[in-house]
Amino acid sequence: MAEPAEAFIEVRSSEGRLLQSGMPEFAVGQDLPHAIGSVSWRWDGARVVANTCRYGVRPLFYASSADRILIAPSIATLLRLGASAALDEPAIAVFARFVSFVGEDTPFRGIKALPPGGTLSWNGNLSLTRREIEIEPRGLGRAEAIAEYAARFRRAMARCAGPASLVPLSGGRDSRHIAFEARRLGRLARCFTLAYRPPKSNEDMAVARRVTAALGTPHELLAQRGDRLAMERHTAFTCSFTTNEHFWLTPLDRRLAGATSIEAPLLDGIGGDVLSAGLFLDAERLTLFRQGKLTELSDRLLAAGGSHLPYMKDPASLSLPVARGRLIEELERHAKRPNPVASFFFWNRTRRCIAAAPFAMLAAHRVHCPYLDPEVFDFLLGLPPELFLDHGFHTDTIHAAFPEHAGLPFETKTRKRVRSIWHLRHYAARLTDGLLRRPVQLLDRRYCLERLGHMLVTGNHRFFWLAQAISYFGALEEVTDPGLGRAVARWPQIPPMLPPVTAVQPGRLL
Repeated sequence: MAEPAEAFIEVRSSEGRLLQSGMPEFAVGQDLPHAIGSVSWRWDGARVVANTCRYGVRPLFYASSADRILIAPSIATLLRLGASAALDEPAIAVFARFVSFVGEDTPFRGIKALPPGGTLSWNGNLSLTRREIEIEPRGLGRAEAIAEYAARFRRAMARCAGPASLVPLSGGRDSRHIAFEARRLGRLARCFTLAYRPPKSNEDMAVARRVTAALGTPHELLAQRGDRLAMERHTAFTCSFTTNEHFWLTPLDRRLAGATSIEAPLLDGIGGDVLSAGLFLDAERLTLFRQGKLTELSDRLLAAGGSHLPYMKDPASLSLPVARGRLIEELERHAKRPNPVASFFFWNRTRRCIAAAPFAMLAAHRVHCPYLDPEVFDFLLGLPPELFLDHGFHTDTIHAAFPEHAGLPFETKTRKRVRSIWHLRHYAARLTDGLLRRPVQLLDRRYCLERLGHMLVTGNHRFFWLAQAISYFGALEEVTDPGLGRAVARWPQIPPMLPPVTAVQPGRLL
């Protein structure tokens, strides 16, 4: 399952001939259940054809011009091969507020992701198509829908779970439902729970302990160790600058080295929250979608980033109207779907941000995704959205399927923050030192240094969001700097991680 760091194909037109370099054939994931997460390309001497699975969740990018096509799973590879590093300002304007790219956008104007169910063909002319999934509306009542969901998920797990499955277990619902079904099948070998860095709390570690104790399943708690900024930089490169999340998965990636296989796949809960728990769904968003008030809806979705981005050097080019125009284009694609809110968030945030966890950060491992089983996915997206407005649908399904475990608590996901003055001050100090040594041209240096200074002195997490943005844009600018072009091929190196631990004290990991 491992992808070569320099997997790519280039086809160039020269003097009436097509010249190919790189890998003439590439395929990953075709043997996964329903080929979810598969990508491929093939050069036949006259044409290159690339494909993605029905969801387009595994990253595959392309850059084309009149006389050349470049295709690779890594944006860094495309840039090293000469793809344009010109930034896509509308895409970044959305990302900086919505914390996800939408559609097929990337930070770069000339580089796009292949769409879901995509087929790209190039023989001197570019042809690109996508296969839309037709979702059948299902007018079921709550009790009937819960029973049907439980039955469909049980069948999906029978297809996904290997004889000795591995489950990353949090305190939430998606991974718990997977663990319960894998245990019922007699195929649950081990669970892993990852610690978080401050300021996020580690409440779910204690909850996950109780779940594995009830199941009688081996459970490992993996601590975070090593240089946080190096890990964030590595993640930015690994995820092709499409997210500033997932660095905390590094210990799991190291722990699973050589462990996953057909017999022992990793079972990932991607999609479960948006599809069955109503994540991001509320009555207001649903009403705005149904009334066609997409301008108002886009402003609500972008509100978290503010009307402007004061930490950017040139916020006018990343203004709210710029972001609004791009987001409305994507909202229109989902307005007529049975559950437009879930459809929008799945095909954008889940596909473009969350999917980088199993299919970029953990790309070296065999990952199965039961919530993306077509029998489950198509059913859930076709249900009336009103069933999910109370956000209890998935909880009720789990309790109905496994009443013996109904007393186990879930993580409350409160906004409680862990005080770790040393960790946040050290993080701020590293970022400050980096900005002083090498300013990030995209950022307003004075604005950023003043707020990093506050974190450095107080250890307060008030400006933690800004610190993460500085880390991300610093990595982004590094890969676009012409003076560093030759270094792009050298992926960031992370100091060796300490061995995984079997016991940790939540809130005390640094």
